[in-house]
Amino acid sequence: MKVSDVPKFEKLNPQISVNVNAFENEPVPEVTPLYVSPDRQRPHHVNLLLLTDDKTGHIHYVLIKDLSRLVCGRTNHREPTHVCPYCLHCFSQPYLLENHIPDCKIHSPQRICYPPPGEKVEFKNTIRTHKAPFALYCDFESYLQPVADGGNVVNEHVPSSFCCRRVSQYPEYETPPVVYSGPEVMDAFFWHLHAEKKEIVQF
Repeated sequence: MKVSDVPKFEKLNPQISVNVNAFENEPVPEVTPLYVSPDRQRPHHVNLLLLTDDKTGHIHYVLIKDLSRLVCGRTNHREPTHVCPYCLHCFSQPYLLENHIPDCKIHSPQRICYPPPGEKVEFKNTIRTHKAPFALYCDFESYLQPVADGGNVVNEHVPSSFCCRRVSQYPEYETPPVVYSGPEVMDAFFWHLHAEKKEIVQF
């Protein structure tokens, strides 16, 4: 049965959903999704691995009993991982997978490709870039304040001052650094950002 026929199988078997994965060698050995079932609420779900005989070209499917064992090489986590059946991403904790599933299942599977070790990556479409006319560079100072957290004492970073400087490709619109130190530092910072925006849009 071809991968293109899997939807027909699902249509004839409304209690079963099927995902088909394949093992690819290029650019690096990796398991990737070939077909992800759109019916993700069915009582029974099956993960299959499609294997191809290089000599004869024949294909056959094998049942994946444990996704964690199949793709454990993707992570340095030494314990069993919790694998998303839709994108094959590995998670160290079950709650991380539970938080991931609602968003992942509404999108088609994607594949992240990295360059081979030692190969340099260069951005060539420089014509599609442009220089930002204005930028704000900000820096904060803070102090540590002990707070109680469930019986444990931890430190919380409390901002005490900030510095903000506007730079521009138009030198006449640049400003010297603005420094604020006093109460309600974050309120003062956002007020300053609002004032900068109001002034910049007038240029």
